[in-house]
Amino acid sequence: MTQELTVENIHQVLRVLMQPIYGWNTTTYNVIKFFDPVFIFSYLVSSAVPRYTLFIFAFLLVTVALVDTLVVIRLFRAGEVTQIGV
Repeated sequence: MTQELTVENIHQVLRVLMQPIYGWNTTTYNVIKFFDPVFIFSYLVSSAVPRYTLFIFAFLLVTVALVDTLVVIRLFRAGEVTQIGV
């Protein structure tokens, strides 16, 4: 299995390697991190969406996951599921 080196991977590796702890200038690090798609997305979302909205969204996702788990447990206990998957 081979892994392709994509532009996104290169930017993330550069962002890690150019941190000030490795001797790079802080200004250089700040310029490089704005080319990392993950940083750009998190920066834009955190500046546009309030934190309580993200907390509510995360809470709802966790609640749905727990309810789904409880439903699956109930189905297995009742013997209604014989096979998972295809």
